[in-house]
Order: sequence, then C-alpha cells, then structure tokens
Amino acid sequence: SMLKSSILEEIRKVRIARIKFLLEQSELTIQQIAYELNFRNADNITRYFRQSTGLSPLEYRSRSKQSARQARD
Repeated sequence: SMLKSSILEEIRKVRIARIKFLLEQSELTIQQIAYELNFRNADNITRYFRQSTGLSPLEYRSRSKQSARQARD
C-alpha cells in the first residue's frame, strides 16, 4: 500500500539521518554505528547507506570532515 511504503520511506530517512549524524559528529567505527542502529554488520549498513546516498559510510565521513575543515579555513 501507499501508506506502508511511505512509512518505510520515513523510517529509512530517519535511519539515514542518524547514520549521517554519527558519521559526522562521532568517532564511532562503522561496526559500532551498525550495532547502535540494529544492523547485523558493517556490510549491511554500508549497502543500506550506499543505496540511499551513493556513498559508502567511510566516503561520507571523509567528505563531511573535508567540508567542515573548509568551512573553518
């Protein structure tokens, strides 16, 4: 149903936002973030994140760190 897919979409958005936040603001490993958010392992969270963003979690983290540095300079 439409409702069900929009609920799943909302859940995905929230999870992705949470992963992004932890990648940007914490030093947690991908494994630790996976555990925090109830993914079975780092492969699962990497696949899930890449489907939504086109980047792996590590790529996202290094880009966010670069842009934070540029903002400070």
